[in-house]
Amino acid sequence: MGLLLSRIEVQPFTETHMDGSRDAGFPASQTDGAVNGVCSRGSATAVSTAGAAPATLSSSAAKREKVAYIWGTHIGERNVQRSDRVEMSAESVASATEAADRMTTDTRALTYMVGWHHSHPRIPAVPSSVDLCTQRRFQQYTESG
Repeated sequence: MGLLLSRIEVQPFTETHMDGSRDAGFPASQTDGAVNGVCSRGSATAVSTAGAAPATLSSSAAKREKVAYIWGTHIGERNVQRSDRVEMSAESVASATEAADRMTTDTRALTYMVGWHHSHPRIPAVPSSVDLCTQRRFQQYTESG
């Protein structure tokens, strides 16, 4: 199990109106602090977009989207490991937070914990009760600041 580590930027997008006309978005390079912090081992491994706008937005709609650049993951110690579940310790989450602070200092780019991931190849992909509990705790952690 690991925590996803990222920096988030606000990027412009071109708005397409129903009549086919287009408007340019706002300038890029604004860093957004909407998610709480973690990062480690800075190598980009994925790009994920959030809030992408449909092509038929009205002219009053927002003209920016958030883009998360995934820098890497922080692999934590396992609190429990059985054939049907793996739980991450609170110390591992704290360690990932410290790694994010170091990455922010080293790169001068705000870095955030944006999610968690795990895999279990011999178990169905449907989230287990432990997965759902982990997600709930993660959301409470990030919302509490």
